[in-house]
Amino acid sequence: MKILGLGERLVRSGVITPEQLQIVLAEQKRFDRRFGDLALELGFATPEQVAIVVAEMSGVRYEQLAGRTPDPALAQLVPEQVARRHHLVPLARNDSSLVVVMANPLDVQAVDRLRAQTGLDIEVAVSSDKQISDAQDALYIDDQGAVRLDQAIDLARKAVDGEKDRGERELAPIIELVEGLLIEGFRRRATDVHLEPEERVVRVRYRVDGVLLPGPTLPMDLKSTVTARMKILSDLDISESRLPQDGRIRMTLGRRVYDLRVSTIPTVHGENIVLRVLDKSNVIKGLEAIGMSARDLEMFTTLIATQAGMILVTGPTGSGKTTTLYSALASLDASRTKIATLEDPVEYELPMVRQSQVNEKAGFGFAEGLRALLRQDPDTIFVGEMRDAETSGIAVRAAMTGHLVMSTLHTTSALGTLPRLVQMGIPPDLLLTSIRGLMAQRLVRLVCVSCTEEHEPDPALVHRLGLSDLSGATFRRGAGCPQCSGTGYRGRTGLYEVVRMTPELGDAFASGASATAMARIACRDGTRFLRDHGLEQAFAGITTLDEVLRATADAPASGREVDALDTADVLEGAAAHA
Repeated sequence: MKILGLGERLVRSGVITPEQLQIVLAEQKRFDRRFGDLALELGFATPEQVAIVVAEMSGVRYEQLAGRTPDPALAQLVPEQVARRHHLVPLARNDSSLVVVMANPLDVQAVDRLRAQTGLDIEVAVSSDKQISDAQDALYIDDQGAVRLDQAIDLARKAVDGEKDRGERELAPIIELVEGLLIEGFRRRATDVHLEPEERVVRVRYRVDGVLLPGPTLPMDLKSTVTARMKILSDLDISESRLPQDGRIRMTLGRRVYDLRVSTIPTVHGENIVLRVLDKSNVIKGLEAIGMSARDLEMFTTLIATQAGMILVTGPTGSGKTTTLYSALASLDASRTKIATLEDPVEYELPMVRQSQVNEKAGFGFAEGLRALLRQDPDTIFVGEMRDAETSGIAVRAAMTGHLVMSTLHTTSALGTLPRLVQMGIPPDLLLTSIRGLMAQRLVRLVCVSCTEEHEPDPALVHRLGLSDLSGATFRRGAGCPQCSGTGYRGRTGLYEVVRMTPELGDAFASGASATAMARIACRDGTRFLRDHGLEQAFAGITTLDEVLRATADAPASGREVDALDTADVLEGAAAHA
């Protein structure tokens, strides 16, 4: 009797089609990755669908972990390092057995280890990777990470003091300390890890949800050894401290793969190191999961469904532009069209997408790469950034000759993109012929669901935002808890401003209409501005007014400023979000 694999079982369950099975199998040969992961990234299945079929294959039950927090006592029974290494989480304990939820129920080694360690029978259940990771975060978030780092710092300091005369640079305690600093960043969901030397100490800080939070403080006598270890991991020259250097580190923790982009720069007190954290195990989110309102999602989906033209996403560095465009690419049918990208750097690998990384030193920049891509018969092109007039000009002409071109630009609003491109030397008539849509975006922090509470906003802030009638609004904030490191916020969502390039809007731009006049036209076509979207989220208790003001301080327009929206309209939008 033939034993069916995961792909065939997904077909039999109706989750994927036979054609999709063959596509995933072909991509497996290219990436050498798990079938389930590729099926998720291609958008053929959901994490829950894959986990349910895996459970059926293994003869165990599927557990829905969303919204459930395991008993804190189980953290003492199953140490965090064991749970992370084998990607599992203890869920419940009976008299003689322990229920453990795993992503891979066939990990016999993990089951045997738990049985020997706990003296209990192990009952295995299955859930999705993300649900297990979220349950681990909920179970193991406490002060133990800080305690372990303090111990690692003490051990490293003693080791350095004892080895000064021998000049050894790779002491075991130093290796463990550096690994601990990075793991703490992963635990906190940090996007960046900063090591900042000062006169007497080296400060470690983590950027979480866009805000730098303090980490451990290292004594100055660890500076040189920690810096050397970081350079060794990232394949940098440890003898060079006078010039900036760039490198990368790849680390695996459990089933998560982290790619760290390392940057060093000399300062008056030593080399400053910043590590950008990319979680390679993250599945690109669908457009419906990145925080767009139903109206914006419909408008943007319609735009990316066009066969030709240009779509530009704008916003400052770190506003999520690349994530949005990756989600857009993932939503396209790559099995029937050719999608190619030109990036610096390639942050995530996308199945069925041909991705190229520019190399300025080798003479392969955005302009050169874009010319080469146009000879590869692409249907859709993603250019990482419109950096100069030459690249922008080539992209505009590509959009006019039957290609769908997506890219990013640094402007403060969607409509601000048009004059910016004219300043870069693109003729207005070519812009109006090629551009199909524009989108601006920002990221705001979410109120922590573990410590959320109702509150009344500061009247001065309400006045500053130009609000009057607040009836129907439910404002919330986070009181601060271990889940959010005392900040009151955990996670982020997007604010979006989608503009369709209509003939009326194009005529207004060509005739030199004011920004306010163009904003009124966009409003009539369905555009909701960044601050208005943020206020919807705040009125629904999803974020706070302080966050909205922080994220949209540079946004040049809101609905009230163009006399197109009032508070009642925003409250109506908030009801749709709630």
